Amino acid sequence: MQPDLTLDSKAAANLIAVVAHCVGVELLGRELSTDELMCITRRVAPLIRSYRHESNSVQRKKLTPPQVAKMLGVNCDKVLGWIRRGELRAVNVAANPNGRPRYRIDADDLRAFENQRSLTPKSPTRTRRQRKKQNVIKYF
Repeated sequence: MQPDLTLDSKAAANLIAVVAHCVGVELLGRELSTDELMCITRRVAPLIRSYRHESNSVQRKKLTPPQVAKMLGVNCDKVLGWIRRGELRAVNVAANPNGRPRYRIDADDLRAFENQRSLTPKSPTRTRRQRKKQNVIKYF
């Protein structure tokens, strides 16, 4: 849902002045020409698009336990067990906190969980040859 962004003329002029200053256009108390407005719009539009994309991606980073289970190739009960044991951070978004839990897992928490459980390869150890014992008689 988009917020209502109605501005009066003074607020709009202040906003344009701030944006113009940020993109390097000097106003010096004068009105902007159409070309200057188009220039500012071309410079600011990608920033607004990237901001919208970032704000949407923040909302999309929440995953459900079945989604996490599918990503990791395990059963959903396994993911719920990790959550209950506190190994994997999750947020209960259920309307009734005493009822059935509805967990959401942040992508950053999932990454931290994976890093915590990842195995580091051991450094290879050299096998030592045993010295032959001298003056020992083998009977078998």
